[in-house]
Amino acid sequence: PPDATAAGTTVDLEGRTVLPGLADSHLHVFALGKATTSVNLEGCTSMSELQNRARQHLETGTGVGGHLEGLGWDQDLLGRTPSRSDLDLCVPTVPAVFYRRCHHVAVLNSAALKACSIGRETEDVEGGVIERDNGEPTGVLREKALELLKPLTDHEEPFDAQKDILLRGLSLCVENGVTFVQSNDSKVLGGISRPW
Repeated sequence: PPDATAAGTTVDLEGRTVLPGLADSHLHVFALGKATTSVNLEGCTSMSELQNRARQHLETGTGVGGHLEGLGWDQDLLGRTPSRSDLDLCVPTVPAVFYRRCHHVAVLNSAALKACSIGRETEDVEGGVIERDNGEPTGVLREKALELLKPLTDHEEPFDAQKDILLRGLSLCVENGVTFVQSNDSKVLGGISRPW
């Protein structure tokens, strides 16, 4: 048989490496795309830095849905866990939910607590904790208590917004060499009902 490379083009890569496109059989493409619309809190080393990032994000007008999400804070870097008071100073009126880097803990501002009907009388969820100070919620929800966020998180964005979010996620995949994905963003997992 003829040499398959004879008709091809040779490219001098100048010592660089070429890898085939990667496939990921378990990726949350919608969640990845949605993260691009959230306040990036990774690496914040002070409460003022966290607050400034939130203010800057609000100024750009980026975001999806009726509340503001932040992702990636770490109390070890911040020096302490954020509270509703910290978020109220930078996001006073829009419901805000800022997730810890592990996604097992979130802090809410007062507007988000109100939107989710979380107050002094709200009982802890089995397997979860509403942190309190003298009986008043501090804004911190842990583990199963995150289920109380459903009034804010249980909606679906309009179809065009869903497409935009998925395209953002897919673009990030391609930029990082992932050329085939299986999306695991079903509504059951907190994603969307039509992740295709």
